[in-house]
Amino acid sequence: MAITNAKIIKAMHDADLHKRLEIEEITEGMVRDSINDIRSNNPFGEFYLVSSGRQGYWITNDVNEIEKWFDSYYGRVQNMVPVIREAKKYIGHKKSEQAGTTLFDLDQLNAMQPKVLNHNFTTH
Repeated sequence: MAITNAKIIKAMHDADLHKRLEIEEITEGMVRDSINDIRSNNPFGEFYLVSSGRQGYWITNDVNEIEKWFDSYYGRVQNMVPVIREAKKYIGHKKSEQAGTTLFDLDQLNAMQPKVLNHNFTTH
């Protein structure tokens, strides 16, 4: 089932996001936020909003399509964890330098492991 602009606007309205349409310039971040809100509130009933880099966005009730989207989305989240951990270490290090003290044990922070939920949704 292809998603149309009218369906996106209706979903945005149904999810109480219609105020964003009053803004003269809609940014890429606003579109991402709207998509996240639509996915969180799922106004499509039995259908779910999925996407791919090549095909764009569409709604589907095909569990295999949803699972394929989920696996891709979850993989991106998993790849973000090490980056976030390194950014947190960097921020902490810079703050301790600015304060002239050590706010935490760097060895302990280096040993931090990401706390990411493991999913068992795939059948492959």
